[in-house]
Amino acid sequence: MSFTKEVEKNKERFNQALDTIQFKYNCFDDVLVLKDKFPHLYRRLSILFSTKDCHDYINDLIVHDRNKRQGFPSGIWLLIQRIKTENEQFYKEEVKCVWDLIWMIVIEH
Repeated sequence: MSFTKEVEKNKERFNQALDTIQFKYNCFDDVLVLKDKFPHLYRRLSILFSTKDCHDYINDLIVHDRNKRQGFPSGIWLLIQRIKTENEQFYKEEVKCVWDLIWMIVIEH
């Protein structure tokens, strides 16, 4: 599978996970805030979703190791935790990382 197709698959899974989270936890506003106020975070999560790299990225986000970091609003923090839980269902079944995707590109060319 090409890198572009893999990313599109990840984005589709991410959107499905967000739909599930929104209905399960009634957090429609938090998803809108994530898209509007944190577009870089939304974009990166959607690209990495369903991989171990997404899990690692979320862990880096939620672990406070920088003094100047303000942190996320509580609703966004909770949404990120829920995204992490949804993500774990995918990568435990099929472990892939960004390096696997890059290797696929190298092989294709």
